Amino acid sequence: MNDLLTKGSIQYIISRLLDYANEAIKESKKNEQDLFYKGKKLAYIEMLNVLKNELGARDEDLKEYGLDFNIENKLL
Repeated sequence: MNDLLTKGSIQYIISRLLDYANEAIKESKKNEQDLFYKGKKLAYIEMLNVLKNELGARDEDLKEYGLDFNIENKLL
């Protein structure tokens, strides 16, 4: 079995995480007082930030991965 992820696989994983993050944002807005939903939203933001920073450190084009935006401004 090949242990390396392809660029396409990474792009797909990131797109799924972005979908889940957007869903978590909606849930958080519906349940503003519930710390679980706030934490869930922040967890997705942190995951996306880690991926963005790691890809940036490797001089990858963030636009190709759908991460060419300020994550905190868009998702908080």
